[in-house]
Amino acid sequence: MGKAHFIISFIKFTPYLLYSYFTWLRKYSRHPESAPIEVRYEKVRKMMFKALHILRYDIKANNLDYFTKHEGSFLGISNHRSFFDPVFYIYYSEKPISFIAKKETGKIPFLSSVLRAIDAFLIDREDVMSQLRLFKEISERLKSNKISYLVFAEGGRMKDSSQIQTLPYKDGSLKPAYWAEKDIIFASIYGSHLVTERKPKGYTKRNITLEFHKPIKFSDIKDQSTTQVMPMIEKITNETLVKIAKENDSRNLK
Repeated sequence: MGKAHFIISFIKFTPYLLYSYFTWLRKYSRHPESAPIEVRYEKVRKMMFKALHILRYDIKANNLDYFTKHEGSFLGISNHRSFFDPVFYIYYSEKPISFIAKKETGKIPFLSSVLRAIDAFLIDREDVMSQLRLFKEISERLKSNKISYLVFAEGGRMKDSSQIQTLPYKDGSLKPAYWAEKDIIFASIYGSHLVTERKPKGYTKRNITLEFHKPIKFSDIKDQSTTQVMPMIEKITNETLVKIAKENDSRNLK
């Protein structure tokens, strides 16, 4: 019932999706300057709430205060299990947060409109100089304290649903935080790959867990290189994913 459940839910969501697209999303994606980021983000967030209500997932967030009560903007780092991952971060963040995604994402209908509406950046992974220019621009956005950015540090989505641990993290993903002198908040997400897959045996719902880790203060790492810091983030993330996977297997909410 994995894909069938998703398709049925999507059909239920379609009227609201179309209404949103033609009343405000198309305008904001084409002309983001027409409204402050706070206004555009709140519209998108409301839409994400509606989507998750229809899809009926069981979402659990651990150490949420690390994410929601951090003062000022930050750079987020996460593993990537599903195209739906950004939705869960938007769901929990009242303050604007956007994403650094691969340029291919810009070809996906509707999703590309959502990303443009919240000032996301699309990265060409084959063009190093282009990445550096965009990372510089992202660092300037972070300095404004109006928006935070989250990057999926594997450089792509984990497509093997049976694999628990991450692909190797790319240490260059941390550069915007260094250039903007901002803290880093990283998280481990597991279960989002069940959005379009069959529920595991014994599950009554698709269990999705987000675990946030203690923020890394820039003042604590300013004398360390990205190649020193990223392996630590990757190690903690993978240890947490193993723990979450076991917990999700034991969760069976009625």
